[in-house]
Amino acid sequence: MFDLRCDLIFALVERWCPETCTFHFPCGECTITLEDVALQLGLPIDNSAVTSLGGVLMLDGSLDVLASII
Repeated sequence: MFDLRCDLIFALVERWCPETCTFHFPCGECTITLEDVALQLGLPIDNSAVTSLGGVLMLDGSLDVLASII
């Protein structure tokens, strides 16, 4: 499925800065967004958003679905 390049992964690990959650490159800092991951993996991001309500993850409109089930 994926061509795993350990040398590239190790190079990225060496440049990761956990304090700022960014990669440090000679040209500047770089971060990875959820959109970047979705584009690389081909994941759809046009559906309902996942939000948190009282520490419980809820999908938009999920309260209506839950009410209709109960």
